[in-house]
Amino acid sequence: MTRIFTVSKVQLLDSSFLLESFINPWGEDDPVLAQIRAGAFDEPRTLNLWCYLASTCSAGSLLLDVGSFTGLFSLAAVSLRQDIKCLAFEASAITFGRLAANIMWSKRDLAVIPVNLAASCAEECMRLPHACGIYTMSPGEGLNPCQPPDHTQTVAAVPLDSLLSPPDCLPDYLNSKAVPFRPFEGIGAIKIDVEGHEVAVLEGASEILRRFGPVIICEALSVSAAMALTDFCTQMRYRVCALEGERNLALIPEDRFESTLDGYETWKTQHGESLMPSATQILTFVQ
Repeated sequence: MTRIFTVSKVQLLDSSFLLESFINPWGEDDPVLAQIRAGAFDEPRTLNLWCYLASTCSAGSLLLDVGSFTGLFSLAAVSLRQDIKCLAFEASAITFGRLAANIMWSKRDLAVIPVNLAASCAEECMRLPHACGIYTMSPGEGLNPCQPPDHTQTVAAVPLDSLLSPPDCLPDYLNSKAVPFRPFEGIGAIKIDVEGHEVAVLEGASEILRRFGPVIICEALSVSAAMALTDFCTQMRYRVCALEGERNLALIPEDRFESTLDGYETWKTQHGESLMPSATQILTFVQ
């Protein structure tokens, strides 16, 4: 069996970062990176909005990437801004390892803090099912699989509001002294991609939403999921905007809804075609 190890340079706007992957006979283990190299990335509007939020947030802001996979969104944000940090939550053990490797390849060790935790409405232990073998990263995995899993993993879950806890009460990973996420001036934006667990994540971040009012990009895999998110937003004084042609919604505070969308449209016009990510292999090892 031939296996190819690659490192690709991802270019977005005027910034770049590195992502690694293994190409097996049955395909590439990072399908998102494969899409980018093929010019077929399927969430350009989501990534563009995220980059706009990163580009325009206040200096010293903290961004939260919940369900970060191998780090595309986290690395894009801190590559655009040298004065912000991003917490990258990834519960899957094998994917977390790749996330950490990509951060180090990109020399963003102090800007992206990898967090091997799930986010939920309360502190608890959860069983995460994995569809494929233990060496396989599987984007799109959720807590309620459609078919019997290959194996399961027990993961710790914390509410995002735990970020506001005193230093000696922070959960595991968030209490790192070597790579701290504090101090921060505010929560600039949140991206949530957790395959159906989105409302629970938001419920666990209610204090963050009240205190900082971040714009949230949130996956909605069904009409019922979108309705549940809309109901939650109504309670929190947020409004919902669908990202056309994609499965994600933008949740924006009512008092900044129009100004946020107007600012985003202006920003897109200024940057034009450079908003689509591209990737080139810069290192290849055939095994």
